[in-house]
Amino acid sequence: MDFVLSSKIDVNKSRCIRHNFSKTHCRYCEDICPVDAVRFGFPNRIEIAHDICIKCGLCYAACPFGSIDISKDDEFILSNIEQAEKIEVGCIFSFAKNRVACLSRLTDDLLFALLKDKSVVIKRGICKNCKFKSTLPYFYKNLKNTVSLLLSFGVEFRLTIKTYPDKSTFIPKESMDRRSLFNISRKFKHKKTKRELLLEKIKHEDIKHDRKFNDIAKLEISNECNLCGICEHICPMDAILVEKNDLKGLIKFNPALCVGCRECEHACLPQAIKIYKGSASLFKTKPYVAFEAAKVVCESCGKTFYTTSNEKICNICRHREDEKNRLINFLKNI
Repeated sequence: MDFVLSSKIDVNKSRCIRHNFSKTHCRYCEDICPVDAVRFGFPNRIEIAHDICIKCGLCYAACPFGSIDISKDDEFILSNIEQAEKIEVGCIFSFAKNRVACLSRLTDDLLFALLKDKSVVIKRGICKNCKFKSTLPYFYKNLKNTVSLLLSFGVEFRLTIKTYPDKSTFIPKESMDRRSLFNISRKFKHKKTKRELLLEKIKHEDIKHDRKFNDIAKLEISNECNLCGICEHICPMDAILVEKNDLKGLIKFNPALCVGCRECEHACLPQAIKIYKGSASLFKTKPYVAFEAAKVVCESCGKTFYTTSNEKICNICRHREDEKNRLINFLKNI
């Protein structure tokens, strides 16, 4: 099957961290693009130059947040790939039954679904002179994550990677047949992110040997947290949820959705959030309350604030009081 050209490419701005957090250093889609078709305008707005875009789909594969939408996404590939006892998949320049633009188009959820209890042969062309060669680290990163997951869940797999260049010229097709178009319009009205697809594939698996997984994390929140909610606002994966009622406020965290981007840690003004690399067992960890604080009315200004101690004055008023006392002491010593 021909999965080389991704067809239509759109940007889901609600999931793009560059749209939600101007100080982010995220540039996965820009870095992986082999023709510099992904650009960021002012202020941090992603733009795709469709006149030079080759529709390889690598930006979709690189984005951990699912902000890039393409027609031939992972769900489409898994629904249409040629099924056999031994599955062949390779780059555009290899001689393989199923082809993608580059091996770096193979995401961890796609690799996990293909390798699970199957024999897979990944074929590549001559990477040395290929214009996609700079993107290969993404493939090996995804492969490492996938193997870590497979071993953690005790899933048997057989993988062979070989160089098998296609001597003939392969011309990919951008258009899809009528059946494929119908499937997209009928089944993919709500497109699943790569993380949602991965969670679906491991739903019935149990942890056998817990191993490290790079794209997931543990979160800890200290008592410095003031429940401002900026962490919830910038998280494109909806892994953080802030809830407030008449008595208290709390922060819920879903580790299975976290991709370990650390943007919440960077955005937290009181520096209350700490992110630590996680392991495969976090995919099976249910959402939990990471922080909880009581709701209190400030005796000085009358505004509400949240605290884990017996404080009766909010941080702003306390800071003003400290500044006032510091100034009084300074004037006394003149």
